[in-house]
Amino acid sequence: GTVETMSPLETKMQEIFMRAFHLVSPPDLRTPFGLLGGTSVGAMRALHLIREEITEKMDIGLLFTNPSV
Repeated sequence: GTVETMSPLETKMQEIFMRAFHLVSPPDLRTPFGLLGGTSVGAMRALHLIREEITEKMDIGLLFTNPSV
């Protein structure tokens, strides 16, 4: 398969999604978190991690508008 080059931000987001949604393997970048078994609780956890580790300006609406990495 083709290995897509990920930006540092995508790599970080993937790591956050794995932690927030308790995934055993990195999610496909195009998979919405709902399909990863993501719940609203998981989304809030992801949002918290994003705000802590990437940017405080992350908005919950943005996460639901763009639900994939």
